[in-house]
Amino acid sequence: MVIPLLMKWYFLLDCVLYNQNIEVVTVNPHIVKRNKENRDNTQSKSDKKDALVIADMVKNGYYSFIRLSSESFEKLRVLMSIRDVIVKCLVMSINQIK
Repeated sequence: MVIPLLMKWYFLLDCVLYNQNIEVVTVNPHIVKRNKENRDNTQSKSDKKDALVIADMVKNGYYSFIRLSSESFEKLRVLMSIRDVIVKCLVMSINQIK
């Protein structure tokens, strides 16, 4: 199964499919767009054309696997995101005081 990276829920779907032993790969949406324009020299967009381009990319090996991370790594990622928000708030507060 191929999942576009732009979808916000791709990670949850990948976890579910991984638990069912279904292999999931991703394709870069920017490369899909570029290959779509090169396919027939037009910028037209259709679901059929998207599916053909994505299938062609996977057939030719232009995909990557989703790496599942451990639970501790996921917790660390959440903590780093929270830290980034706190640092931004701190900088805003310091700038308001000045």
